[in-house]
Amino acid sequence: MNNWAWLSDRRVHITFFVLLAVVLLIHNNFISLWDQDEGAYAGFASRMLATGDWLIPEFPWSKIHRKPPLHFWNIALSAKVFGMNEFSTRFPSAVFLFGTVCMMFYGTRDFLSKQEAFLSAVILSTSLFVLSLAKISVTDGTLLFFMTVCAIQVLSFLQKPSWKGVVIFWLAFAAALLVKGPPVIIFTGFFAALLFIFRPKRFSLLKFHPWFFLPVAALPLFYWGYLAWQEDNGQFITWMIDWYILKRIGGSVLGQSAPFGTHFLFILVSFSPYLFAYAMLAKQGRSIVKNRDYEWIGILIWFVAAWFPYELSPSKLPAYTVAAHVPLAILLSKTLLNASPVSRNKTMIIIQGVFSTLFVLAIPIAGTIIGLNLVFIITSSVLSIIFLILLFRGLKSLWNETGFTRMIFYNAALICGLWIIVYPQIDVIKNSPKRVYEALLDTPETSKVIVANSKGHPPSLIFYLERIFDGIDFIEDTDKLIEAYSETSYPMVLNQDQFNELEAQVGAMDHDLVCSSFTDRKGKMCYYIVHHK
Repeated sequence: MNNWAWLSDRRVHITFFVLLAVVLLIHNNFISLWDQDEGAYAGFASRMLATGDWLIPEFPWSKIHRKPPLHFWNIALSAKVFGMNEFSTRFPSAVFLFGTVCMMFYGTRDFLSKQEAFLSAVILSTSLFVLSLAKISVTDGTLLFFMTVCAIQVLSFLQKPSWKGVVIFWLAFAAALLVKGPPVIIFTGFFAALLFIFRPKRFSLLKFHPWFFLPVAALPLFYWGYLAWQEDNGQFITWMIDWYILKRIGGSVLGQSAPFGTHFLFILVSFSPYLFAYAMLAKQGRSIVKNRDYEWIGILIWFVAAWFPYELSPSKLPAYTVAAHVPLAILLSKTLLNASPVSRNKTMIIIQGVFSTLFVLAIPIAGTIIGLNLVFIITSSVLSIIFLILLFRGLKSLWNETGFTRMIFYNAALICGLWIIVYPQIDVIKNSPKRVYEALLDTPETSKVIVANSKGHPPSLIFYLERIFDGIDFIEDTDKLIEAYSETSYPMVLNQDQFNELEAQVGAMDHDLVCSSFTDRKGKMCYYIVHHK
């Protein structure tokens, strides 16, 4: 039989949340920024602090990353405490992700038992995707928190109506609008519509008074938009409407298209450590609908509302449906706690074993293929062996006793190993912008730098260079580069063709070569750093 007594142990709760905080924060201070979104968001915050303009996010090579400003404000405020660096860039996302897990445990007591709530928090924390939103500072970690608050307040209200829940809902809704705009409208609108159709007491939803509170909740967003419009005569807001609403509704952006069902498949893969439970969940799902178990149905509707609308859009990015990960974690929790020995599915256990084995072995194999260092290969190989031992102990307990606790322990160990030990070692794949910064650290702070290599336009490169230079001159024309080399003492950041052309004109140059891979496209990101003798 399953032993779930540990789910009610306060010492386990404390240990879990301490370990979660460690995993969310560890290494955030030295792993280089990811080239695009992270570099742009850090740049927006840095410019806000430098210029005092907190309305319109601006930074070189970052136009497509502009959004409503709450996430950038959070980074800027974090930088006031920790300085403008990688840790301060990621700290707000880590805090809000931690808050999301806390909300699952402490905020769901009106419709979940204490054991269900805690196990849901554990399962969400062992998703292969969710924790990345704290390790990579994108808007979706913050958005996930506020959308989770909205969903929890709705389901809690249906169980125990209160004005406090209504107020918290609309405050979270207003904050979510300032993070990313439309997603919270799509989610809550679809969620409310489905609840109104399928839940009894549907007219209780009218007590949220959307005809009054929706315009009120939108006031902060509209006020910011009004001030931004006044500042540049509407250019930024017009661009936002076109890029983030019209183009994404009418088609894909940046080639991010995929067929219907892509989001659903990604969500399932993110929780692949729980493949063995999917058959049980599907079986219980049929029983839920047939018996009209509205406690389960509300959570199932939460999942559908956070997932299904995005399958209708041609644009496909995993973060679009991250809000669906929370209700799926709850559904898996309820499934495991309600499972009986006869509900185990040996076929799913075999599939779990095969998939998890391939996933774990793929880490050192992939590291070997892409040429990571020997330390990574050895470390990941040793960890793979340890994980596989834990895995098969867990699978053995499932086969013989349906002992789910061991599998949950295995999943937790896997996630901790990936984020604490494996993840830091892959930084070498993408860290050339930071290595350019390190190569130029001895340059006097009052000088400028010339950036001619614009391949890929990684905002992270500009972010790092602005840490040590007062100004950046963007020059790509060869004749102007030759002139600048002759007339100034500024260091230069060139691509290979530019370096070869310049060297052919002026002779041998003191330089460093730094290379890594692009993270958003194929190819190498190489920089020739030219120093004046």
